[in-house]
Amino acid sequence: TKFWMGGPEPMTGKGTSTNEAILGGRFVTQHFVMPEFMGGAYEGIGTFGYDKQKGKFVSTWLDTMSTGMNPMEGTWDEETQTMTWIGESQSPMGTSTMKNIVKVIDEDNSFMEFWEANERTGGEFVKIGEITYTRRK
Repeated sequence: TKFWMGGPEPMTGKGTSTNEAILGGRFVTQHFVMPEFMGGAYEGIGTFGYDKQKGKFVSTWLDTMSTGMNPMEGTWDEETQTMTWIGESQSPMGTSTMKNIVKVIDEDNSFMEFWEANERTGGEFVKIGEITYTRRK
């Protein structure tokens, strides 16, 4: 992982993501753990799936850095194998609009970027993090 938290150099770390299909394959849960991040352990739990009524993918995210639930909606681009999520995020710095982009590289590798827009950025999206995922065999 790499996260830019105000300085020119990113904070880096390693973590583990465990994903499981639930509810007859309608949703997937993700449990993400980084033993060392910003002086402590970081843990997050998410769900995502396809909402037929909305015609979009939907997700929720909860983690140890905030007390709020972060909902997002996403679209899948088959040609680029990319999922783009947009939603609201609560963090210690306040509430902001987030854009997460997940690129499937192959069946064992994917790459996720985190972008944030808020009053500090004048509403423009700024890249704040990235995670490279590699399936453990």
